[in-house]
Amino acid sequence: MTNTTNNTQMRKGFTMIELIFVIVIIGILAAVAIPRLAATRDDAKVATGLSEVSMVIRELSNYYTAHGVYDAAAITDVTNTVLYTGNACTTAATAIASTTDYTYCTPDNAGDLEACLKVTPTNANGALPVAIEGTPAGDICKGITTSGSFTKILDTNITNGGSRVSFN
Repeated sequence: MTNTTNNTQMRKGFTMIELIFVIVIIGILAAVAIPRLAATRDDAKVATGLSEVSMVIRELSNYYTAHGVYDAAAITDVTNTVLYTGNACTTAATAIASTTDYTYCTPDNAGDLEACLKVTPTNANGALPVAIEGTPAGDICKGITTSGSFTKILDTNITNGGSRVSFN
């Protein structure tokens, strides 16, 4: 009887082999899951960027249709998306004016902002040309500019509210 009690007490824990197998299985699962999660996060950022770009185009077009000019004292009167003046992505735009270049920036692979797209509203004819700014280096900007949705936008001239929107 004493012998059986000792064996039962000795089998209460896991063996070292069992623990090693569990650790190896968890390691394999982590090795498979972590890269996929990173790719999913980038896909979400690309989708967000595409949404913001189309929103900026729609909001600027709506503003022009309502006011007849691209001239807003505060950019928040037009859009809540952050646009930058110039292509350095350092100075956030505070107002909207005709023939001024506004840059939509996204994080690059190092986490710094990268100029992705340029929008230049023009009061003379209501044009709103959108162009790719330089050669995209970051994964998010590359994802935006090479997506099927954005390519369709670039290949199409859209007329909104009597204003001409062109994509170059």
